Amino acid sequence: MNNIRSGLYELKSIVGAESILPYNESDEHPVEKDYFDTQNPLAVIVPNNADEISNIMKFCYANNLKITIRGGGSSVNGGVMSCGSDIILSLKKLNNIIEINEFERIAVVETGVVTEVLQKEVEKYGLSFPQNISSAGMSFIGGNIAIRSGSPKSFKYGTTANYILNLEVVLPNGEIIWTGKNVKKDSSGYNLTQLFTGSEGTLGIITKAVIKLIPLKKEWLFFIPFSSVSLLYDFIKEVLTLGLNPSSIEFLDAKGFDLVCSYLKDTRMKLDAGSYLWMEFETEVWQSDLPELEIINQLIFKYSDYDVLLAESSREREDLWKYRNKIGESCLDYCEFVDYDFSIPFSVSQEVYEKITTLLDEFNFEGIIVGHIGDGNFHINVFRDRNLSSEDWNSKINQCFIKITSVIVDFGGSIPGEHGVGYLNKKYFNLSVGETQIGIMKEIKKIFDPQGILNFDKIF
Repeated sequence: MNNIRSGLYELKSIVGAESILPYNESDEHPVEKDYFDTQNPLAVIVPNNADEISNIMKFCYANNLKITIRGGGSSVNGGVMSCGSDIILSLKKLNNIIEINEFERIAVVETGVVTEVLQKEVEKYGLSFPQNISSAGMSFIGGNIAIRSGSPKSFKYGTTANYILNLEVVLPNGEIIWTGKNVKKDSSGYNLTQLFTGSEGTLGIITKAVIKLIPLKKEWLFFIPFSSVSLLYDFIKEVLTLGLNPSSIEFLDAKGFDLVCSYLKDTRMKLDAGSYLWMEFETEVWQSDLPELEIINQLIFKYSDYDVLLAESSREREDLWKYRNKIGESCLDYCEFVDYDFSIPFSVSQEVYEKITTLLDEFNFEGIIVGHIGDGNFHINVFRDRNLSSEDWNSKINQCFIKITSVIVDFGGSIPGEHGVGYLNKKYFNLSVGETQIGIMKEIKKIFDPQGILNFDKIF
């Protein structure tokens, strides 16, 4: 577009002057901020509904104007970074819960609804969206759909993608479509709903979602320290071999746990353990006890000499979960860091864990490993070495992550595991996915977005 001011004027006629903000470095527009350094967008636009987005996209498509979609801003992959010649389109006004249907066990929502708001609302109906996403307090449900996000409960329930029944999507040319039907079974051709789930905003703008819900469960949470990571793995293997069915199995190494305790200024929980485990089980809400409790206790005493905590009430569970959920904030408070996320089969995860810790030592990196250990999804948080220049630091961390990627690929793993590719993970994604597969993905992108105006420079 030759005259951006003229273009912004026309967009104002679509959404209203109050909903489009020409970017000025002296202003603060939190909808375009991210965890990473980013270029300044041309403007920030905050539409009210799908129809306005449709008109915006028709205008942008006709004028070849790039759009970057903005959710809650909890991305750690650079997925909402501006390319400098784009308009940030924020979905924060699309925040209505349209319907909660107890009989069908579905919720129909706009995709700017904050995840935690949805979770609390459906609980009033005795239902649950079974994804306790750590960023639920700020992430939008649309962002979780766009990256197919996981959570501690993914061990039992899988990722967000498993609970998406249908989507309303605004295509790059402005056309509005529904990707499926609100039915449990549908064998009518290709599954467009799942194609958009995980597309990271590169194929269309998801404006509404029909989400499957499950009956609310009663939760029992164990917090178990172990003297070594090896004993922790032996314990998990026996739990699974016996056929016990946890809903969450979460891991944090010793340094990570010490970091959280320091951040929370809480010395009550500080131990000399080598690793920590949160293992959650579920029962029906009417059950007063956990049938497997005696078996689990016997196994714990077999592998751990530490005192074990069991939380049953929501307040007790919240108090225990905070030592796991606050790890991101603790890292941010401690030092600048890089988060590398991957998934591998659980059967090889102990061997991979040992190889990765060896690589981190070889590069003399300070970092922690945290993860959804039950489903083989780990996060390596490597802290910035301030003795190195930015150039040397970036080069060194890149060399290390390339070596780690090689290990992950050799063991049949996926990069990234749950954070999406975005901008920052592209180079590792390209190392882990074959050229043919990437070529197919690019052709799909061209079908929906031939001009490449949506989420430019992401994934590929």
